[in-house]
Amino acid sequence: MPCYERMCPLCGGEKEVILRMSERDKEIICETCHIVMIKKISLPAKTAGLWDGGWRNGMSGAGFFSPSLGTHVSSPSEERKIMESRGFVAESDMGKGFIDDHIQKQNDRAERQDRINKTYLDNLNKFGGDKVKAVTETFPAEQMLKGDN
Repeated sequence: MPCYERMCPLCGGEKEVILRMSERDKEIICETCHIVMIKKISLPAKTAGLWDGGWRNGMSGAGFFSPSLGTHVSSPSEERKIMESRGFVAESDMGKGFIDDHIQKQNDRAERQDRINKTYLDNLNKFGGDKVKAVTETFPAEQMLKGDN
């Protein structure tokens, strides 16, 4: 059933009602002002299907929407060719656990940075706001020369 929009001319309140086509002229009463609401003209959705946007051009009616590409393709082989031309790599080609390992590395890096930040702030408080002493205490020269930063 279609959805119709109504608006109260007095308070400006709006309401959407679902009515049968035969009931589309039914009077809807504003719950606040208790007067008849007026009809609003709704704009139709601008979609490729409704406006014949040409999104199926070049396709033989078959195909599917590829969420990876954000567009319709005619076959999985076409999807793979487009992905490879754009530099994408299929998850199945990355090896088992690749994504989980990558996420874990990012989390470890973030935790390490959080520890360094906490150490720096603790040293900053320890030395009464002296940033030079806090940095030299947080990042000792031997550690920096070894590359253990």
